[in-house]
Amino acid sequence: MKKFCLKCNEHVEPVLESFNSEFDVKERVYKYRAYRGYCPDCNSIVDVSPSQDMSSRDKAFRKAEGIITTNQINEIFTKYNTDVDTLSNALGWNSDIINKYILGETPSKENSDILYNLLDDEGYFNSIIK
Repeated sequence: MKKFCLKCNEHVEPVLESFNSEFDVKERVYKYRAYRGYCPDCNSIVDVSPSQDMSSRDKAFRKAEGIITTNQINEIFTKYNTDVDTLSNALGWNSDIINKYILGETPSKENSDILYNLLDDEGYFNSIIK
């Protein structure tokens, strides 16, 4: 997707570069891959995608902390052919909680572990749904 280069005063297709970066949360440092785009003509930065950066940070944080991803939560619904209401009722959770997790809110470690167990253990899932 073309971006506007202020130096060249025209729309250009940026050259993307990834690089190692890090961020900290409560004095713990997390490493991740960050991205930026450069103008191919003058080498000025023309694209720094905050959403892509936040997505990379989120993935790094979840991986380091053992927190389930939104894709893995969605796998639960596919694997067991269930829906948010059925699952949230079985867990005793408000359906808004699971919907927030699906939209990207980070679950607590405790809730993440429960969801991981559901994904990995069909027997556990069946015991919860009963």
